[in-house]
Amino acid sequence: MKRPLLSLSVFSILLSNLAFGQYAPPDCGAVEQIYLERYYVADANDAADEDGGELAEGAVTWRVYVDLKPGYILQSVFGSNDNVLRIETSTEWFNNEDRGEEFGDVLPSNRLGDNTVALDSYLTIGAASDAHLGVVKDNDTDGQIVAGDENDGGSEGADGGLLVNEDPTTGLPLTQADGLIEGSIVSASTGLTSAITTIGLDASMFGDANSSDPLVVNNGAWAVLGGLIGIDEDNRILIAQLTTTGDVNLELNMRVGIPEDLQCNTIQCHEDMDFVFQKTTAQQTPSIANDRICTIPEPILLSIENETFAQEGFGIYPNPTKNEITIALNPNRSNRSSYRIFDIYGRQVKSAGPTQVFEGILRLDTSKLPAGTYLIQIENDGETATERFVKL
Repeated sequence: MKRPLLSLSVFSILLSNLAFGQYAPPDCGAVEQIYLERYYVADANDAADEDGGELAEGAVTWRVYVDLKPGYILQSVFGSNDNVLRIETSTEWFNNEDRGEEFGDVLPSNRLGDNTVALDSYLTIGAASDAHLGVVKDNDTDGQIVAGDENDGGSEGADGGLLVNEDPTTGLPLTQADGLIEGSIVSASTGLTSAITTIGLDASMFGDANSSDPLVVNNGAWAVLGGLIGIDEDNRILIAQLTTTGDVNLELNMRVGIPEDLQCNTIQCHEDMDFVFQKTTAQQTPSIANDRICTIPEPILLSIENETFAQEGFGIYPNPTKNEITIALNPNRSNRSSYRIFDIYGRQVKSAGPTQVFEGILRLDTSKLPAGTYLIQIENDGETATERFVKL
């Protein structure tokens, strides 16, 4: 399935220090753990199915959840040059040839009871089909639609259906709970139904045929615009389902949005944080424990020498904007000012020097800026004030 590209400016972070004080970032423990659920173990009947492709007996289906503190928002799973994302197996991934997909939000819900479709390997943020969200089986209270009498029995027409194995290492059997709750991805910022969006991502190893290829990402991501909050009280969000006979190695990077009540509207604040995680399924404990690294780039130093101008400030409209912003300066101030615009990596993207006269009103063309959040800093007679604006 072809997916829309997502502007890299969506994946942004800034933590800045000001001359008049130090900002303490939100809790680095926002990611409480990466939860690895041993979802199902394939038995001989499952492996005999020919419609679904080559599923090995004993293959384990793992579900990978990001477990966040309440109110925090999962925005993206990404890889960068500094922190490469890697998902790999020591053998190969099982991909259902009949109805499988690369991403969970397009897996056909009306086919989840066909052969071994429900064991397909895929990437996701929240969705486990085009009409279901994924939850850990212990939190699934609405029955099941994928196993036993709900399953078509595969190519062999297995009596009693497939996916009935009650391996004790998987907790609740799929005949009792399938970890599917009816619903769609709903953006945390807009409240509207959303979709998984990708940039710079080749997920073909989770396509229609089994593959031993790793997912390696050093400049790309999959994301939900506006982010997602988990539907259960634990705020656990499914990010992958992986079926394999081998060990799984995970090196994950996650961008997590900070709850609005922990944000502020000055240059030293930020809206999100990055987390880096490494684990293999050969390690039996699923907890993130002490191997979490919360990463925040080096601070950008922007001094404010006098708070008077910051208090008098200036106005920006419209905000959010598409093509232009108008800056209205306080009429009691000098009309000789300069400005600098930063993306929230702290990089300067536009500026005009202090010799320019703005005469109280300045209109700036923003049409060529990528979509995202920006900070504009105005200097007037040696005093500085900063405001935030959003480019749509």
